[in-house]
Amino acid sequence: MKKAAELLAQGVYRIYEISNLTGFSSPNHFNRVFYKQFGITPSNFAKMHMEKKDGG
Repeated sequence: MKKAAELLAQGVYRIYEISNLTGFSSPNHFNRVFYKQFGITPSNFAKMHMEKKDGG
């Protein structure tokens, strides 16, 4: 999950690509596991980091 968070923060890959890169066969399962660990959805996590990059 740490690697997934790093990839999401970079903003290079889409969530379904990150789920595959980190060994999940289902993006839905990836979303559930990510939310359970970080308390935020992968899409919101990525948005939050993109806003930080943009100065927001």
